[in-house]
Amino acid sequence: MYPAYVLVLVLGLRLSEVLGQVWAAAVDFEDGELSIGLQLQLVSRELLHRATKTAASEDTLPMVGFSAAVLGQRKDQQEADRRRAGDEWQHSGLIFTTKPGTLIEPRNFKRSWTNRRKRAGVRRITVHGGRRTCGTLLVANHAAVPGPDGRAPPHGVSSPAAGGLPSQRVASPAANTRVPRPLHQQPQRRRVRPARPGKARERRAQVG
Repeated sequence: MYPAYVLVLVLGLRLSEVLGQVWAAAVDFEDGELSIGLQLQLVSRELLHRATKTAASEDTLPMVGFSAAVLGQRKDQQEADRRRAGDEWQHSGLIFTTKPGTLIEPRNFKRSWTNRRKRAGVRRITVHGGRRTCGTLLVANHAAVPGPDGRAPPHGVSSPAAGGLPSQRVASPAANTRVPRPLHQQPQRRRVRPARPGKARERRAQVG
């Protein structure tokens, strides 16, 4: 599942998109691009492999960082699984399948994600929450800022890890954003209660 985790964390793909992509339509190793157009969802206890809901969900992403490398490893692993399965192999063309080639249910992926997170000693984070890492990594590498849906920038942005320069650079967030101090370092504010009118008149009478 490691390559699938990379697509979530580095490219910001949704779980349904990770499980729904097929090799022939999605992966272009030559141009280093990943086209998103399919999804796999569990609806009324039935797995549905279909197009993404809206045209806005369809996108072509650059395989930044080591995304292309892990997808290549996944292709080799799947081919090895196919040879071992022999005639029992279930051909679907999907990038991510079980060892016999069947579809991966979203809940099983989430279970695998949680087990891996616990073994790594990472705080609780959902698959959906893991997508936010994409924007963090891009800003840290001064790449183009992702869009509102948390996706990677449009194609044309090369990977800083590969030695390329992004087509659009942004300043460090610290240059334009005031970073709040940790709670234990923030000054303690005293809560002042407004004086009631009656009490205020009593004080003035005592002073007079």
